[in-house]
Amino acid sequence: YEIKDKFQEKQSFGGIKSVHPYIIQPSLIESKNEMVAALYKGVDENFDWGEMNKYLVKGSKIDINDTTNNQIVISKIIADKLNLDINKKMIITFIKDKAKIKKALLIKGIYKTGLEEYDNRFIIGNVSLSQSILEWGKDEFSGIEIMLDDIRDMDVMNEYIY
Repeated sequence: YEIKDKFQEKQSFGGIKSVHPYIIQPSLIESKNEMVAALYKGVDENFDWGEMNKYLVKGSKIDINDTTNNQIVISKIIADKLNLDINKKMIITFIKDKAKIKKALLIKGIYKTGLEEYDNRFIIGNVSLSQSILEWGKDEFSGIEIMLDDIRDMDVMNEYIY
């Protein structure tokens, strides 16, 4: 049994466009009248904003080099539900070891992908905030996201990575 026997050559339409790490944390966003459960997706400087910029309907992306780590982009669904807008601060609560950690974050942008499940759940911010809350090092993440040049390569790349 040799591992090289398991490989076979396959044709692809492109390659890997970008690879970036992330941390996803459950969170709660509160307004005066309502509370929404969300997933805070902390991203770093390698995040592919070129793709996400297509979906920004208001404002701009976060400044990943901002040392306050308090900037976020939220979905239009969440913004409408909680009556939030760009350049406004909102309170987000993270849960760590049964403790509630509240942070005031500045809304830099509002996005709408049209993918309701994504738009209902995700807010995007700086991974440094997640690392700080979780007491993780600069090289610790919960996953990596791989963006492809061509979606038709998903099965080929998935098999290759696996």
